[in-house]
Amino acid sequence: NRKALDDRLSEALSVVEKLLASYSVGRVYKEGLRVTIAGKPNAGKSSLLNRLLREDRAIVSATPGTTRDTISESVVIDGVLFRLTDTAGLRETADLIEKEGVERAQKEAELADAVLLVVDIAEEYYNGTEPLYLRLSEVCDRSGVRLMKVWNKMDLHGAEAPRDREDGDAFYISALTGEGIDFLRKGLLRIALGDQTGESSVVVTNSRHRDALARARKSLNLAQETLRSGKSGEFVALDLRAGLNSLGEITGEITTEDVLNNIFSKFCVGK
Repeated sequence: NRKALDDRLSEALSVVEKLLASYSVGRVYKEGLRVTIAGKPNAGKSSLLNRLLREDRAIVSATPGTTRDTISESVVIDGVLFRLTDTAGLRETADLIEKEGVERAQKEAELADAVLLVVDIAEEYYNGTEPLYLRLSEVCDRSGVRLMKVWNKMDLHGAEAPRDREDGDAFYISALTGEGIDFLRKGLLRIALGDQTGESSVVVTNSRHRDALARARKSLNLAQETLRSGKSGEFVALDLRAGLNSLGEITGEITTEDVLNNIFSKFCVGK
């Protein structure tokens, strides 16, 4: 009957939705998570990059503006690849070379999956409305990039900092001593893997498969809408056929008319 077929369509849609949702995780497994490290000059961005890499890759200096271009490196955390990019310090500047570095930093933020906004914890006035910070936040919102606030220099100014070291997307660290870095690594892993960390999870990694699943979802939704509108089973069959063809692009098989006939003989859609 129609109710039984409606239930089966809902089950199929649920499976397709889960597979589509897994694509972001699948892409991370395949390509890695792109992470941009941003913040003001001398906030500790390069020190954080070195700490995450466990090596001195970026030049660390007390002189603001040392990093004028982007530095990209990769690191594996618990089997997940992270592509880290250290950027020039965000500040208004008349120096043409440094200004170009700041613009590149903002472009890197747009292309990232997550941005680590490094803030010197001594900046007690910080409230998220400072122009450069606000601009970065707007870039992340517009591009759908996860923004994580990293309060740095706990070793110098952390006496009154929160003791839990982690509050949502806020982390309290010392890039110099390594304090809080493990919490930050776990936060990055949560962003990369979401809730799909089980070994039995089926993960979609191929963009062509994702597109085929999206078409299958559209066709199954149309089939369900057609069914609920009370139209003839032949119209439902057309939408189902389109959905099955899309799934066949993934499995390598196109379901025959015999399968559709079997479905309708069981569920009596036309009655």
